[in-house]
Amino acid sequence: MTIPSQPYYVLDTPVISDVNGSFNYYYFTRGESLYTPNLDMTLDPRELSRYGYPRKVILNISDSISDISNTNGIHQNGIELLLSEVSKAESEAQLQNRNATRVTFAIDDNFLESIYNHPEFDSANDNYSAINKLINNLEEGSKDVLARVIENTYIPGPVEFNPSTNTPIAETDRKTKTNTTPIIMDVVIGDLISGVVNDPLSSFSDEFYDFEKKAQERQSDARRNITPGGFDFDDYFLSIEILDNVVLEDVGIEPFAFVIFKTRIEGDTRTPENPIILTGRNKTTIEDIDVVYGATYEYSVHTLCVVAAESTNSSIINFLLLSKNSKKVTIECIEKNPPPTVGDLSFKFLDSSTLISWNLPVETNEQLIPINDIKYVQIFERPGIDVPFKLIKMYDFNDSMLIYGMMDFVPRTLIKSTHRGDTRLQCPLPERGQIKIYSVCTVDAHGNSSFLSAQFAIQLDSLGQPKVTHIAYPGSPKQYPNLTITATVFTDSIKASGYKRMKIYHNPEFTVLLNKQNEQLLISDSLEPDVPSYVIQLIDTETQKDERIDVFINVQEEQTNGTNTTSGESNRPELQQLSQAVQSVTAQTY
Repeated sequence: MTIPSQPYYVLDTPVISDVNGSFNYYYFTRGESLYTPNLDMTLDPRELSRYGYPRKVILNISDSISDISNTNGIHQNGIELLLSEVSKAESEAQLQNRNATRVTFAIDDNFLESIYNHPEFDSANDNYSAINKLINNLEEGSKDVLARVIENTYIPGPVEFNPSTNTPIAETDRKTKTNTTPIIMDVVIGDLISGVVNDPLSSFSDEFYDFEKKAQERQSDARRNITPGGFDFDDYFLSIEILDNVVLEDVGIEPFAFVIFKTRIEGDTRTPENPIILTGRNKTTIEDIDVVYGATYEYSVHTLCVVAAESTNSSIINFLLLSKNSKKVTIECIEKNPPPTVGDLSFKFLDSSTLISWNLPVETNEQLIPINDIKYVQIFERPGIDVPFKLIKMYDFNDSMLIYGMMDFVPRTLIKSTHRGDTRLQCPLPERGQIKIYSVCTVDAHGNSSFLSAQFAIQLDSLGQPKVTHIAYPGSPKQYPNLTITATVFTDSIKASGYKRMKIYHNPEFTVLLNKQNEQLLISDSLEPDVPSYVIQLIDTETQKDERIDVFINVQEEQTNGTNTTSGESNRPELQQLSQAVQSVTAQTY
C-alpha cells in the first residue's frame, strides 16, 4: 500500500502591511494607574461627560478591509451573522494536524546578475555548478522551478516565488531579492537547517546558523508526537467548524473584519485581555480606552475571513479563518510632557523674613482640556549666579492611588505634605552684603519636572531695607539656571527648534604681514592643534541633555618657489603674490 505525504494546507489569508499606534493622555484621575476608565471609581462623571475618556491608545492600520479585498465585500447583515459565530473561527496554523515552518531563502540580486552576465554561462560552467548546489538546498518544487528560471533567463533580474504555488511572480524587476518560501514539516525541519548550515558551498550557512538549534528543538518536539508505524486518516483533512449560516456562496476567501489581540506585558508576564474587532470596511483607526496608565500593551492585528469551500456532497460550506501572519505594535502608556512652571512670584517682607507666594499654572492640553496632574512644588535658593540652586522645600499634595518616583532624590526633611491651596513659604532675610536668589518649579504625578520659574534676588540696600531684583526669565532647566538670565552672560546664544542639521560658517579674523621677499597671512583665531578655537554647546531644553562640539581651526600653507601659496587665485592684482592660508575646520563631539 502506498501512503501519500501528509498535506499542509496553505490558504494565504490577506493581511495588512503595517500598524502603528500612540498613547494619548488627556487628564488626571486618582486611580489611573490601577483601573481602566470604565472601572475607575475616581473618575468624575461630570468630567467624563464634558471631556470624554481621560486616556486612550489609538492604532492606525495601513490597509482597510476594502484595500485587501478583491470583491465588493459582504453585506452588513451577513457580517452580523458571521460575528454571532466568531467563536468558531480557526487560525491558519490550527487547521493543520501537524506543525510546519516557513523557510525563506533570499538570494541577493547582485549574485544572480553576476551569473546572468557571465560570458560562459552554460551547464558546464563553475558558476552554474555553484547555483545547482544552492538549488539542492531547496525542496523539490522550488528546486525545479528555480533551475528552469536560471537556464532560460537572459536579462539580469531577481525572481520571487509565490509560497503557495511555487511559481515565479511576474513583475520580477520590482524586487530586490530572489525569495523562495517552502513550507517544511517540523518533523524534518532540523535536518534541513543542519544540512544548509553544514554545506560548505551554501550561501545561507551563516544566515541559518542562528536558527539551527531552534529548528532541532522543533523537530524533536514534533517527532515525540508521532507513533512509529501508525496511520490516521484524520491527518489528511482540515479540522474546521462549519458555520450554521452560508454567507459566501462562491468558493473562495473573503476578509470582512480585523481582530486585534491585546496583551498586557509586565516584565516576563504576559496577560491576554479582551480582543478588539474592527468591522468597518473602510476604517483604519482603532481607539482602545481600556488602558491603565503606566502599563505596556502589545496589539496583534489579524485578518478575519470567511471561507467558502465545497463539501464531499458538492454543497457549499462556510467556516471562519483567522490569518496566521499578523502585524504587532507595542505601546507604553506613559506621558512624558513636562508641566508648566508656576506663574507669578511675589515677595512680602516681614520684620526678619520674606514671604514668598506663587500661583499654580492653568494646565491644559492641545484640546484645551484641564490636565490637573501637578502634584508637587519645589522651591530653590542660591547665593549667587555663579553657584547652582539648592532645594529648600518641596510641597507634596499628590493624591494619586499609586505614587511614581521622581528623577531627583528629595530628603524627607525637606518635604511638606499639604494641599493645592498652600502656595506660600516663609524664608529668612539675607545678611547685609549677601544675596539670595529664589526660583520655583512644578512636578506632575508622573515625575515630570517643569523648567524653573522667573528668578528673583533678595538683598538689603545701604539702609538695610530689602529689595527685589529680577535675575532671569522663566524657562531655564534645573541644570542650567543661567540660561535665561537677564544679564549678558553667554555670547551667541541662539534658540531654535524643528531642525535636524546645523551648518557652521567660519569668517576668520586675520592680519596680513608684508615684506620684500614674502607675504604671510596670519589668522588670529587659530590656536594650538589640541586647543579648540570655539566650543558649541547644544542643549535640549525638554530632556535637559546637552552635547558639546569642539571646533579646531588649523592653518595649512604650501611652499611654491619660495612663496607661501594655495590653490586659489587672488582677484586683486596688487595682492597676486600674497600667500593664502588654507584653513580646515574640524569638530569633535563629547
